[in-house]
Amino acid sequence: MTFTPLHRALGEPAGPITFDMLQRAIDVGVAENDELDWKRNLPEQSKFKDSDYIKDIAAMANSGGGMIIFGVAEQQKKATDWSGSSCVIDESYERTIRQAAWSKISPPVLNLTMDTVTGPDGQTAAWLLIPPSDDVPHLEFKKDYFRAPIRNGADTEFLSEREIENRYRARFDARSRVEQEMNELSRRTMEGHTADRFAWLVAVGRPTVRSNRRLAREEVVKMMWQAEEQLETLSRDGRPFFFQSFDRDNPRPGYRGWRFLNRMPDEYAFHETWVTIHDEGSVTVAAAIGGGHQGAGSGEPHAFGGHQIRPNQLEEVVAGFASLVRATAAATERSDYAIRLDVEWEGAELLELLMPDPFLRGFHSPGDKIRGFVPIHRSVDARCSGEGFVEETRSIALDCVNQGGRANLMWITNQKN
Repeated sequence: MTFTPLHRALGEPAGPITFDMLQRAIDVGVAENDELDWKRNLPEQSKFKDSDYIKDIAAMANSGGGMIIFGVAEQQKKATDWSGSSCVIDESYERTIRQAAWSKISPPVLNLTMDTVTGPDGQTAAWLLIPPSDDVPHLEFKKDYFRAPIRNGADTEFLSEREIENRYRARFDARSRVEQEMNELSRRTMEGHTADRFAWLVAVGRPTVRSNRRLAREEVVKMMWQAEEQLETLSRDGRPFFFQSFDRDNPRPGYRGWRFLNRMPDEYAFHETWVTIHDEGSVTVAAAIGGGHQGAGSGEPHAFGGHQIRPNQLEEVVAGFASLVRATAAATERSDYAIRLDVEWEGAELLELLMPDPFLRGFHSPGDKIRGFVPIHRSVDARCSGEGFVEETRSIALDCVNQGGRANLMWITNQKN
């Protein structure tokens, strides 16, 4: 569900942008402000990259995000009528806008949303939604110079050198804050669990721009099924177990979010898993990854120690977490996520990543020890292409297994979707 500056100006709840909404905005004379801009025309596609609209995109990104609507006439900054111009953003024009926001602005403005609205009498209007950004200041390149535009009410101003310096300092401070917040979220995720019996993987993801609405129970249950479908595409054999380890169909309300409780009995505690989906778009997973046994058909049953991590279990939890982040991002209309993964273990033995043993049809101890798991911090685009999602998930999983002396993945597919 989309909530835009136009919804806010009209007092509308989140929902799609319709012709009726634009007509109402014209009828009541909605005024431009620091997050809403009316434009009479949409330039020819070939001229967009050299137009002043690049400045407007950068200015709104530097000012907390905003919305540009093409095809509406204004007087004294208030919407007055349809302009009568043909304003249509098709797939080709959309690529042009995204390319311009990438090549003409530094750092690029990403995750733009745009579409076209058509009226019953042939009126057309196009809208462009610019999200808030943590990468301010965004600089617009203009021939042989650059400048940092910013919205000042309905007008555009340019930051001074001192103001640009302050914005850079604020960006670096914000990144430090994000790391601290991720560490704290990871700590809270592990609260109530002890890592003296099994090693645990603690994975947390938080959107850079947080959602401001509450998730309904039906939504998060649907997200679980979508995430499981996504996980099946990551598995080499298409039969993941991750979503069977917690009660995915019966979420419990928590503080501004929903908790999915572990369903593994004590004899299978090495599969214990707890998941939380937060209203603001964050995802947390705490899952046991140590211990287990060879299982039937592997000769003499053998139980592994809690410090011994099965690579297939580690990979599947990483992939399950990535699938949850992707499903949550789609449902909450977020894109950029900061993620953190760490392994918790409080036992006396050093951690070790087990190696597949084709003769035992199971695993054996390689002898290499993990003397200190390095937490993994990443920024990811959770709504990238299917191929990009597979590559990103593989890269994160490799960062995990490489620390145990393993060069390849065994559970996550190498097939590109």
